[in-house]
Amino acid sequence: MARACGPIRVLSIGHSYAIALNRATIRTLAADSRFDVVLAAPKVLDGDLRRVRLEPEPKTSPLAVIGIDATFTRYHALLEYDAARLRRLVASRDFDVVYAWVEPWTLAARQIVAALERSTAQFCFWTAQNIAADYPTPFRDIERQVVARADRWLAAEELVLHTQIARGYPADSGAVLYLGVDTSLFTPGTPGARQAVLRELELRPPVIGFLGRLVEEKGLDVAMAALERLDGSLRWSLLVMGSGPYEPAIRAWARRRGCSKRVKIRLLRHERVPRYLAAVDLLLVPSQTRVHWREQFGRAVVEAFAAGVPAIVSDSGALPRTAGDAARLVNEADAGAWAAAIADLLGDASARAELSRRGRQRAQRFSTTTVAGELADVFTAMSASRARRRPRQRRA
Repeated sequence: MARACGPIRVLSIGHSYAIALNRATIRTLAADSRFDVVLAAPKVLDGDLRRVRLEPEPKTSPLAVIGIDATFTRYHALLEYDAARLRRLVASRDFDVVYAWVEPWTLAARQIVAALERSTAQFCFWTAQNIAADYPTPFRDIERQVVARADRWLAAEELVLHTQIARGYPADSGAVLYLGVDTSLFTPGTPGARQAVLRELELRPPVIGFLGRLVEEKGLDVAMAALERLDGSLRWSLLVMGSGPYEPAIRAWARRRGCSKRVKIRLLRHERVPRYLAAVDLLLVPSQTRVHWREQFGRAVVEAFAAGVPAIVSDSGALPRTAGDAARLVNEADAGAWAAAIADLLGDASARAELSRRGRQRAQRFSTTTVAGELADVFTAMSASRARRRPRQRRA
C-alpha cells in the first residue's frame, strides 16, 4: 500500500530522458496521483543520431524535469554528471525511490549510488545487457557496488533477467520491465497522411522500411543482399530511418544497383518517426548476433506494431519473444530466406493485413500505460519496504 501521508516520491535519472519521447512511460507514471515524480537528465546529450539539448516537456505534463551538466555524453559508459549538483538533487527531497535508467556498470551509476550514501531511499536500476559480459576494471567494481546497493533491479526482457541472475544478480529482487511504446503517437497513418509522406520523399509503394542505428550489427548487409535477390519485376522502394557509419555503404550500394532514386535515407527527430513509419508497408529488423552484442529488445518492432506496420524480424536475442506471433521470423543470417519472406509479404496484402492486426494487438502489451502500471507496482512495493524498515518521524 502507498503511504497514508502522501504520494510516493520518485527520482528517476537517465541520459536517454534528454529526449522527450523517451519519457513516455515515466510521464504516464507521473500522471498517477499516487506518485510525485522528478526526472533528471543531461542538459546536452550527444546521442547516436544527433546532439540533443534537453527537450522540454509538454505543457500539460505532470513531470518535473531537471537538467544537469554532464561530460562525455557521447559514450554512456563514461558519462558523468556534475557530482555536486547530483548530490544536492538527491538530498533536496525525502525521496522514497531513486530509479536509475542506466546500466549498473557505468560511471553514472556509480555517481548515483555515491549520491545516495546518506539517503534512506530505496534504489532501483534498469539493465538491457543480455550477454554474460566480463567488464574490465573499474567497471567490474562499479557493477558490484551498484548491485549491492540496489533494493530492486529491472531487466529489459527475459533473456536479460536470466543472464544477469546467472552472473550473480539476486534473483529475488529482479523483474522484467519492457520498454514502452506510446500508442497515442505511434498509430496507423491515414491514407492521406501516407500519401503526403510518399510525395515528400518521392517514393512509390510498396515501401520497405528500416528504423534504427545504421551499424553492421543491425543487419544492413543482410537486408541489402536480400533485396538484391528479389525478382527484377517486383516493385519496391526503401526508406531507411536512422543515421550511423553504414550510411555511405547503403548509398554506394544503391548507386551500384542503379536504384538511388527509390532508396531514401532520413535522419528523423524522434517525434517525427511515427509519421514516417506509418507510411511504410513492411519493416525489416534484421539484427545480427555478435560476440559482444545481440538484440536486447527490438524497440522498432513494437513501434511498428503500434503503427500497424507488418514486420519481418531476425531470430537474434530478444526479437522472437518481443515479436511473438505478430511478425514473420527469419534466420538472422540467411539472405535467401529474407528475400523469400520479403517477396511473399509484398505479394500478399492479406498476409500483411493479418500481421498488422496481430501487431496492433500485441503492441498493447508494451504500451506505456501497461509498462507504467508495472513500474507503479514495483515502486509501491519498494516504498512500502522502506516504510517498514525506516519509519519516518512525524513532523510537529
